[in-house]
Amino acid sequence: MLAREVVTRVATGEDIGTYAGSGVHHLRVTDPDLIDPWYLAGFLSSAEAGRQATSVTSSLSTRSRVDPRRVRIPLPPIDRQRAYGHAFRSIAEFTTAVRTVHDLGIDLPRDLTETVAAVLRAPLAGRQPTALR
Repeated sequence: MLAREVVTRVATGEDIGTYAGSGVHHLRVTDPDLIDPWYLAGFLSSAEAGRQATSVTSSLSTRSRVDPRRVRIPLPPIDRQRAYGHAFRSIAEFTTAVRTVHDLGIDLPRDLTETVAAVLRAPLAGRQPTALR
């Protein structure tokens, strides 16, 4: 897998029936009493885990390979993992919300530009602009 950064997430019910793409590592937590899935995903998302997982290869250009088996994951008691996992989940939800706002922020000016341009084009087509009716 070639990557610039390690990105992890916990699969949800929406992922049922989907397949991981190329370059995606699928890790399954088979015993949630041993390791919390959100704790694992959050820890693997850290820059330090990314450094541990990444090795640099060189051919004509320098590339990075990610191998999650190289990461040393601390295993505190499960109740502490769940507390950290809750924090990591909150961060993941916040990240999703920020991305949504960003996407809306990109769409809004584009939509406004199209609306104003449509008003300007209307007289050329022999119509009264909708905004002026």
